[in-house]
Amino acid sequence: MCIDYFESLERNPDLEPDLSANTTRVLGILNTEYAEAWTSKGSHWVAFAIDLPTRHQKLRVTVYDSLAPTPESTTARVAKVAERLAKTSVAEQTRTAVMRTIHKGIHEPPSPHKNTKVHKVEQANGPRQKDGSSCGVYALAYMLHVARTNEVDMRPSEIIPIDDIRHQIARSILKQRRVFGNA
Repeated sequence: MCIDYFESLERNPDLEPDLSANTTRVLGILNTEYAEAWTSKGSHWVAFAIDLPTRHQKLRVTVYDSLAPTPESTTARVAKVAERLAKTSVAEQTRTAVMRTIHKGIHEPPSPHKNTKVHKVEQANGPRQKDGSSCGVYALAYMLHVARTNEVDMRPSEIIPIDDIRHQIARSILKQRRVFGNA
């Protein structure tokens, strides 16, 4: 999830999230205010995974913070956006199910599910950064891990190749600049 989009959802309660009926997980990163003395200007990146509800699965929110347990103010922000996404997801799933039943000639639409409340924001396990400037790289590494493995936890002993990931990010940015120009 794009940071600007996350913040737009936070600020504008009338903005309708854009999800398909098949969306089951949303990954994102969030820039937070952090009270640690070693972070520059109080800025800190955390990653999150939102597993949207289905008929058989409740809404699940997991936050990964490479420094320490995530502050309550940050988990509350992620939970609020997760609930909005969940309501949209359930509405879209219900709309699709109703269209499917109409198409098949069945007159009784399926009953909607209402698993759209966040009961607990889970803290993901994973490696901790050892400096005050790698949180964004750790957050991106977490999202790549979840996307590749479908697991929301990482081994705390897992080594994140910080320099390799930074080089990958730089190559990606330079490649995009060549494709789209310098604008």
